[in-house]
Amino acid sequence: MSLTHRERVLRAIERRESDRVPVDLGGTYATSISLRAYENLIGHLRLEATTNIVRKWANVVQPDEKVLRHFDIDTRMIVSRSGAEWNEWWKVKRLPDGSFLDEWGIIWGKPDTGNYFIKKSPLAGDVAIKDLETYPWPNPDDPERYYGLKEQARALKEGTDYALIAMFPRPVVSLSQFLRGYEDWFLDMAANPGFLEALMDKILDIDLKVGKRLFEAIGKYVDLVFVHDDLATQESLMFSPEHYREIVKPRHQKIFNLIKTHSDAKVIYHCDGAIFPLMNDFIEIGVDALNPVQVSAEGMDTGALKREFGDRLSFWGGIDTHQVLPDGSPEDVREEVKKQIEILGKGGGYILAAVHNIQDDVKPENIVAMFEAAKEFGNYD
Repeated sequence: MSLTHRERVLRAIERRESDRVPVDLGGTYATSISLRAYENLIGHLRLEATTNIVRKWANVVQPDEKVLRHFDIDTRMIVSRSGAEWNEWWKVKRLPDGSFLDEWGIIWGKPDTGNYFIKKSPLAGDVAIKDLETYPWPNPDDPERYYGLKEQARALKEGTDYALIAMFPRPVVSLSQFLRGYEDWFLDMAANPGFLEALMDKILDIDLKVGKRLFEAIGKYVDLVFVHDDLATQESLMFSPEHYREIVKPRHQKIFNLIKTHSDAKVIYHCDGAIFPLMNDFIEIGVDALNPVQVSAEGMDTGALKREFGDRLSFWGGIDTHQVLPDGSPEDVREEVKKQIEILGKGGGYILAAVHNIQDDVKPENIVAMFEAAKEFGNYD
């Protein structure tokens, strides 16, 4: 059986076997590669490739087509031609000290080494619900926000056979943390949930308006939609399952409902960390595939995940970026890929990728080993 790239990915999302386990690099903001690792990789491969930063604060690259074709990647990301990220780096303003002010009013700074960090949260401190009404929120109807997306999506759909992935704006948890500041945010969760819900609803309203405009433009072309909202640390959830179900889950449900109402796309939900206690909740509200499957986090054993949820959920990621990819040998990477394909790929339902973006300290030999091993061990008999 020989399938197109799109068919291969969609069969995996539907938890069916195909000809081989599909692979992803650069299909989403969280399954790509950082700048230095990318430059090392294209040098190692001796490819003359372009460099396009699509997520500036994390220095993440959208790989050149030459790289994607070299590894026979099954996915392609749909982004604006400018490479601007809709909700974080749209119309940024450089400040005199070299930091950036984004459209939400968040100020991002950058040390000499390392990525951007939040330097100032504009809604930190003594802020009331009434203050949210006069805050200068982003304009979801700015037509420049959607420039080139329809043309790009149509060209990819009609001219290629790749699985096309649209990026949904960052939802309510992470962005409300950025705006409020982490300390005040956690205090709100415990003692002032009404304010937190009002803040989340302001974000949600903008997200849903952007989402609707997005799907009006490209809904008939996309195969999958990537939604990212972090809820956990390496050791545990950031807050109780009850808080998730009362405050966050109904808002996530509205996002997933919008996606499935305005398109036929499947939902990839990205959430780092130890999220095992919420897996059934994700399935209940319409998640089709979980990313990144952070195997180094507490309770995220892939065997347990596959046994408990593999009949209802697909898994996207799973190749360890905590220790194996940065610190292991190419043979270690090869064995990790073999292991995860045997576990997560059994019966279908697995799209192989690194756990989150490949970082600067990953040697190009290990990246090559990952995709070569996927080809070697990923065939279904």
